[in-house]
Amino acid sequence: MIRIMAAVCLSTLLAGCSLPKMSDLWRNYSTIGLNEALRGAQQDLIHCRYNKTLDTAQRYTVIGTAREKTRAFELMGIVYSEQENSAEFDHTLQRFLFSEPGRATTASQVQMQWRQAQIDIEHQREAVLSQTHCLQSTDSPKTGPLK
Repeated sequence: MIRIMAAVCLSTLLAGCSLPKMSDLWRNYSTIGLNEALRGAQQDLIHCRYNKTLDTAQRYTVIGTAREKTRAFELMGIVYSEQENSAEFDHTLQRFLFSEPGRATTASQVQMQWRQAQIDIEHQREAVLSQTHCLQSTDSPKTGPLK
């Protein structure tokens, strides 16, 4: 009996030390089933490439699966929140609430989810760029004829 208890304690101790953090598990789970382009849009957001993030995300609000649409709207909401563009943020929120994946939620629930996602992006940005906020967009200027 003592051997069994010792084995259980030892295996629990070893397993407990090697388990990843729950935030790491969620981060890995949250990207399962997403198109590679949306994963790239998240990386663009981390690197402060707002226009590139918006281009990709806007495309997936139309052509994506329900999960991809949800993530695309979330990325757009984060961009507009970081840019402090409340009109576009509110418009994006309303578009999400009227879309199929957003119909079962309330505005306050969505705002809390998007805020948590923004905090996660800021943590990832801090790890990569050693800053939590973008000082300015790092999108390269568009080339071509002026209008």
